[in-house]
Amino acid sequence: MGEPCGSPRDRLFAAGGEGRRVPSGRGGEKEGGAEDPFSLLASAHVCAALWAAGQAAEGERLLRAGLGGLEREFPNGHFDLTSARFLLGETLAKSGRDAEARPLLQQALERRQTHLGSADPRTAAVRRALDS
Repeated sequence: MGEPCGSPRDRLFAAGGEGRRVPSGRGGEKEGGAEDPFSLLASAHVCAALWAAGQAAEGERLLRAGLGGLEREFPNGHFDLTSARFLLGETLAKSGRDAEARPLLQQALERRQTHLGSADPRTAAVRRALDS
């Protein structure tokens, strides 16, 4: 297998393994594992896939649990928390649950506009989900 490429997060995630050191949302580092931000965000994507594959109840339960973990880890916000909110909001919207989706998507849009700008494609993706 070749060298991992991509962002520093991709390279760190590709390194995997128990006991790896990851940045903590509260400053400093902590041991990696099921509750580290990289694992929580990856889990959120797996849960959304479960939901899309017809296991909506289990996918939603696990996705909300992952989002809760990210909210505990990053009480003041973080890009991964924004991504998880967008993922849950988008999935809820696709399920016809617009009233539940809108606050999550609005939070994601505000955060992405502030940190990425209105022209960024990731901001545009949230805007499209809100408009649909």
